Parts: sequence; C-alpha cells; structure tokens
Amino acid sequence: LKQKLKQQAAKQQAEAAQRQATAVQQVQIDVHATENTTISKQRKRSRATSIAMSEPISKRRKRNGTESTTTSELTCVLDHWMSSTRMLHHLKVFEYLLQASPALLKACKADQSCKNIIKALAQHSGHNRASSALRLLWDVGDTTERRHPNVILAYLLLIKYTTENDCWALIETLGDRVPRCASAQKQAYNLLVLHGAHAYER
Repeated sequence: LKQKLKQQAAKQQAEAAQRQATAVQQVQIDVHATENTTISKQRKRSRATSIAMSEPISKRRKRNGTESTTTSELTCVLDHWMSSTRMLHHLKVFEYLLQASPALLKACKADQSCKNIIKALAQHSGHNRASSALRLLWDVGDTTERRHPNVILAYLLLIKYTTENDCWALIETLGDRVPRCASAQKQAYNLLVLHGAHAYER
C-alpha cells in the first residue's frame, strides 16, 4: 500500500511539473509571437529616425520653422537627459507587448500562471533565495499597484533571454532591496524592468 501511495504521489508531482512547464512554454510562445510584430515596427521607426537625424540640424530647424538654436544643442547634459527617459521607453515597450497579446496579459495577471513563472525563474537562476525575493517583488509591484503585470513580464523575458549567472546576480540585488522601504522597493522594480527590457532588446 505504501509503495502504491508513493507511486501515486510521484505521478502527481510529475504531472504538476509537466503542466507548469507547458504553461510557461505557452507564455513564452506568446512573447515570441508578440515580439516579431514589435521588432518589425521598431525597425521601421528606427529607419525613419535615422533618416531624420541624418538631415543637417540647420535644415531641420528651417523646415520646422525654428531658426533659433534649441536647448538640447546648447546643453552639455544631453546624455543625462536621455538616461532619465530610458525608463519611460522601457515601460512603453512593456505596455506594447502586453497590449499586443491578450493571452500574454492574461498570463501575467492570473495567479497560478504568475506563480509558475516565478518558480521557473527561481529554478533558472539557481539562487537559494530567489523564490521569496521574486514573490515579494511581485506582491509589492511598483509600490502603487500590487502584483503589477510588468513584473511577471520581466520575469518571462529574463527566463528567455538571460543566463543563469545574470539572473543570479540580479536576484541577489533585488533580494537586498525588496524587503526594505518603499523607496528601495521602487528601485528594485525599476531595476527589474531595466534588465528585462535590455534582455529583450539586445
């Protein structure tokens, strides 16, 4: 009887693991399908931007009816300004990915799917505190919205595009910030989005 119970328990565990792997794989397929559309549109935008930026500044000012020198041409902190808008760019990329795929958005909001993705990332990273840190960050969200879908989307992108070592290092940093104050938690959220977006775009 004991042997039979053990066999049944092992079978149930195997089936649960298979369901989890299938769920994560399906969400990854949704990410892949969405990103193909995104990449095509990003290439068109990049080409248009390159063409526009190759035009001489004086000609652009004349065409736009602004002969005076712009602030960005005079200031020496252009790189800092660009850096301050990267987070907005990353958030827009995440927003587009979620809006482009209802299935992906649903997976990033459904509790069971989110838990499966958290477990898969914890296993991928090999970090012994990954599950608790990732779960806490999911619960905290961006400090204004709990269980934010951006958190789970970032987890998925890390699973798909980063190595075990990269994930381990990131989770070590996140685990240090998430249990602390709201400011540290916001830093952890921003850091997660930054790494997820970089992994997707490179």
